[in-house]
Amino acid sequence: MKSEILEEKYNFDLSLGIKPTPAILLDISNHILNIDKIFEKKQYMLIDGIDESGKTTISSEYTRHKNSFSIFFSKFNKGEFNIDYILENLIPQIANYLSLPNESNNSSIETFRRLQNKLRAIKKETFYFVIDGLEHSSNLVFVDEVLELINLDVINFRFVFTDNNVIAKREIFRKLNFGTNNVIGFGINEIKIYFKEFNLLDENIKIIHSFSNGVPSRLKIIKERLQESNNFNSLEIADKFENWLEQDIEKDLSKINQKKIEDYNLYIALISLSDGSYSLNDIAVGFDEELNKVEDLFSSLSRIFTIENSNISFTSNIYKEIFKKKYSLLNDKIKSIEIKINYEQPEIRYKTRLVEILFKDKNYAKILNVFEDNFIANAFSQIQNISQVNDLIDKVCKSSFYLNKNQDLFNYSVQGSIINDIENDIENENKILSLISLEEYDKAIVITDSLLSNKNKLLYYGKIAKYQKEKRKIIDDVLIDKIDLIFNTLELADYGNDLHEIVSDLISISSKYALTILNMGEGDENVNINELLFTKLSLAALNNSEEQNDSKFTDVLSKIENDKTKQINSSLRLFIGKYSFERLNEEILNYKDPKERIKLYRLWLENSDDKDNITTVITNVVDEIINSESNDIFNLEILSEISVHIYKIQNYESKFRIAERFKNLLGEVEDKGLFINKTTFNLNIFNCYYNKDLNNQEAINSLTYLLEEIKAYPDLLIRCEALMLTLEYIFDKANYLGQIKTNVINSFNENFENLLLETSDQYTP
Repeated sequence: MKSEILEEKYNFDLSLGIKPTPAILLDISNHILNIDKIFEKKQYMLIDGIDESGKTTISSEYTRHKNSFSIFFSKFNKGEFNIDYILENLIPQIANYLSLPNESNNSSIETFRRLQNKLRAIKKETFYFVIDGLEHSSNLVFVDEVLELINLDVINFRFVFTDNNVIAKREIFRKLNFGTNNVIGFGINEIKIYFKEFNLLDENIKIIHSFSNGVPSRLKIIKERLQESNNFNSLEIADKFENWLEQDIEKDLSKINQKKIEDYNLYIALISLSDGSYSLNDIAVGFDEELNKVEDLFSSLSRIFTIENSNISFTSNIYKEIFKKKYSLLNDKIKSIEIKINYEQPEIRYKTRLVEILFKDKNYAKILNVFEDNFIANAFSQIQNISQVNDLIDKVCKSSFYLNKNQDLFNYSVQGSIINDIENDIENENKILSLISLEEYDKAIVITDSLLSNKNKLLYYGKIAKYQKEKRKIIDDVLIDKIDLIFNTLELADYGNDLHEIVSDLISISSKYALTILNMGEGDENVNINELLFTKLSLAALNNSEEQNDSKFTDVLSKIENDKTKQINSSLRLFIGKYSFERLNEEILNYKDPKERIKLYRLWLENSDDKDNITTVITNVVDEIINSESNDIFNLEILSEISVHIYKIQNYESKFRIAERFKNLLGEVEDKGLFINKTTFNLNIFNCYYNKDLNNQEAINSLTYLLEEIKAYPDLLIRCEALMLTLEYIFDKANYLGQIKTNVINSFNENFENLLLETSDQYTP
């Protein structure tokens, strides 16, 4: 990490919820060492354990150890479980590292992605992200949103999560190759060391361990009592533990009584009973109190509360539970205070929380009063999360319905506010086109930045970049960053009627977008794309080619079929097949995802006539597969697709050596996949050994082994398919395979007859 930045301010100083180093500290050196060791082989790390077992202590100290970028959620502050809280944490920390202080106050997803992309570009550095407490979110959709937001697939990022068997079960996480560090609190020996000054008996230590479950906060409380009494037998831990806490609370509250602070019970009740987190300023607003008096109050209760960046939280969850019981009758009063706090503050995050509180309380009339004309537009521009905005609209629509109000009136008012913004966008779009024609690109970019819709931004950023490339032969890096930020967050379906125009412009800017778009559309029947997109995609590919005047391109374009996948694949194959080996290596550098790099290599292998460099390219693919350690890549389907090209290698020794590497990979594949993929793979390996001029025993052995596998396979239909595939491979091979050919034909005929007998029963009347 950058030493000059560390001297100014640590990243973790800007982490809103990070816990201070506790008075009682687990010996975490082994935990940190274990996490570092796991990160040598894996990209993701779970610190797993029960609540208060020390997970947060470990994640806090690891954050300091690595000067990581971190988020700490509190189990009892549900208001923290939103995208805004994540952005308010991570953006200032990353901006601090990059020495970009002006970015710190812009808490939008676009800013976050832009800053993350700057980290991605520093390839020599590894960056650590620590997410503590996400497992406490009751909203699993939010958990998935977080996992999607933070860019889990970036090679030079490492991620630490605390967990209690929640994160590991999420669909997006189960696909990842992660390590686990289990935390079980203090053990017997650690407790002995912690209480060594009291010379306790082993039996006493066992009682402490059994009651505390090794939880540090409980051990600290027991130790304080032991220091007061110096007599273990008088403690009666199991019976008196909760009484001790209540006594501590009464002592502290008596200090407040002496100060004669009114409403202090309500201050504490608000923090105890609320689902959200509140700051010192929020309480000052809610109770019309001076800020310094509120701060004095909570500072005097330092045993119970901690203040971090003006946000108030409990030092232990145990205190939270006690106060919830103590103030349970104040629920209605606290709701009215929460409404006041969120109503009187202008920021959108308070308004959205207000809508949630009112809706939960079925206070529908007040919701409609909160919903101002420009609410949706402001919410969308500040939250930048369409699902949250939709949730707000849904709550207001339902409130309208429950009150028997005319819901259309609400819809029209919302539409009206959005139409005003759209009209402003249209006016700005005309200005952008004029500025592009005048080559005033910087001004055009500034106006494009102000557009409300990300789709429209992408459309006009693309036009600016296209004209820059045509006129200047170069595109500004800042503009490319802006395009990438939006391109990476939108789906094809989001492009709407501008789909063809956006795609055409993007591919004329850079070929890297073509492969990504291919990935986005492949196999997705719900994406509304028509033939025009792929015709334009083909044309754009031709325009990018160095040999665009070659008649072959025109011939192929005129023969494009209706099937969308064939169209886009044909354009990409023409495009990539003409790459020189050097150009291929340049393009590979544009792709961080190994799946994308392998796809590019595969398209080049399928369509290039370059025989000299094919050995190097196949070797590179094998290295990518091995280094990935991902089942999405390290599987039989990929191996069979790549191994089919080994036969093109001219040098027999090189061909044999690579075939051996592929054979060795087969034994390590965890995802065995379809048997037909394995058959294809083994036939590709046979093809490598086969030499029509020699009676090659390696070829015969590999084929014999394959036929034994097919014979043992239980599914009759698959056996027939595998035998037919084998016969196609060896039909025109040399005569020394004659007997094997005969055996395959006989075996196929026998299995096919059995298949007919089995299936004929299905049609017997």
